[in-house]
Amino acid sequence: MILFLSILFISNVLVYSQTENFKQLTKKTLQSYSDRGYILVQHTSGEISLSEPLVTPKVDLYYNTYYVVLVQLDGCLYCSYQLFFVDEENNLIPVDYDEFVEDGLKQTIYKFTCDSNKVGKFVVLLDSDLAYHGNIYIFKK
Repeated sequence: MILFLSILFISNVLVYSQTENFKQLTKKTLQSYSDRGYILVQHTSGEISLSEPLVTPKVDLYYNTYYVVLVQLDGCLYCSYQLFFVDEENNLIPVDYDEFVEDGLKQTIYKFTCDSNKVGKFVVLLDSDLAYHGNIYIFKK
């Protein structure tokens, strides 16, 4: 019984430290983009799973403005997910994003200059039964 409780305690510490690393990465991300002159338009954070996508609130995108949409999922290095834009008519529009790994974290980035004024939401769909914690950042310059 003591061995079981010890293993449970150690696993909780390991999970907690991973979450702390993710929190530190969140601070680092916000500071990095701020230092480069970007303005945070929207930050959405929460749980994501196969049955529960991560969705931003409606965001106004302005003509001829440069945007960066960044997605980070904690502990999701090998899982698969996709980023979409949902317009005012609820059309699910795939976007052309790039994936990269930094600090042991797979991230998705979508950079674009808006060609017209738009209102919509960004949605991340995860292909995993496990739940993860994630962030969606929308920056503009």
